[in-house]
Amino acid sequence: SMGSGNYAASRSPMRMQKNDVWHQLELGNPGSMPWTTGAAFVTSGYMPIAQELLGYTPAGGRTLLPVTIAPDIRGEYEEEEIERRASARKWNSVTYAQLRKKGTVTVKNHRKEKATMQVRVQVGGKAESATAGGKIRLDEHRAGDWSGYAEALNNHSEVTWELTLNPGESRDLDYVFSFYAR
Repeated sequence: SMGSGNYAASRSPMRMQKNDVWHQLELGNPGSMPWTTGAAFVTSGYMPIAQELLGYTPAGGRTLLPVTIAPDIRGEYEEEEIERRASARKWNSVTYAQLRKKGTVTVKNHRKEKATMQVRVQVGGKAESATAGGKIRLDEHRAGDWSGYAEALNNHSEVTWELTLNPGESRDLDYVFSFYAR
């Protein structure tokens, strides 16, 4: 999963490459009772390696448990505007432009073995298409997607890719999304 960086990293004069790629354990609940949300402590032998929150998992369901940052898998993100339509929509007596952008996630496997991964991007706006078999899920507006204004006419979108990269392999995952802005 990729997300935003933290405050300390943004202040560093080194400007190191941001890496929000995580090793995660996929756990299945084979029992007849759900797992309620709670702390999970992960060890390798006697060595503690993670303490994270295990989310609610229904009986027979699956969940992902974050373990640690993966320094051997790099993730980068870029966005570019590809279209702008002025006066595209009128809503509550306000006229909005429609912007269309292309987002690109680049992932690279620096490991000596294959890496199976899930890449997920969440964005304010309506995801319209995705390359490489990306699956799109549209949701209702989320105010947290926007700074400055929070217009409810914009969706929230999630795009997810499942892929395996060979050692040294890099892949670009593209998607196109649009949103309305003043």
